[in-house]
Amino acid sequence: PTVQVHGCDAAAGSADVESRFLVYQNRLDAEVSLFAGRRRDTLVREGTSWLIKRREVYLAQSTLLSKALALFF
Repeated sequence: PTVQVHGCDAAAGSADVESRFLVYQNRLDAEVSLFAGRRRDTLVREGTSWLIKRREVYLAQSTLLSKALALFF
C-alpha cells in the first residue's frame, strides 16, 4: 500500500498516516471477494519500533456481499 504521512510530532514520538489497500479473497472454489479502501493510523514510537495506537478503516463498498469477513485490514 501507499503510505502518506499527515503529521509527525518527533518530540512526542507519534505520527498520523494514511494508506490505501486492495484485498482479493478467494474462498472455496468460486467465492471471490474484493475489498478496497483506506486506513488512517496513529502510530506511537516505543523504543526502536512504531506501534499502532489507533486505526480507522474505511471501505469503498457500501454493501459487503462476502459471506465471511475474517480479514485484518
